[in-house]
Amino acid sequence: MSPPSQRSTNERTEHKERQERRSAPGREYFAAALGVCRAALDEQLATGQSPKSLRGSVAAFASLARKQHVPPERVLAVFKQMVSQLPTIQRNAPDERAQLVALLARMMIDAYYEVRT
Repeated sequence: MSPPSQRSTNERTEHKERQERRSAPGREYFAAALGVCRAALDEQLATGQSPKSLRGSVAAFASLARKQHVPPERVLAVFKQMVSQLPTIQRNAPDERAQLVALLARMMIDAYYEVRT
């Protein structure tokens, strides 16, 4: 068990991180980054780029989300919802759409945790 002074420092740090996640500027920054990612992915998919070439756009969003202390489960849920609604994804057959969403979600998770492949 941690000494009392260590626990209180950890508790203060965790409290500060929770407050930062809830701050309006933090939410606005996250929403703006999601919008940038959405536009980039839609454009890249519309021009026929391979799914692997989308990694940079996905990684930029994931990196920002991690730096903003957005929980990974929230990032994944918001990201998957956004990707599922992209017109360029919607035009595909259901099976291909599901594969693309799964591939992009895996990229986002790997980028959030900085997994290099």
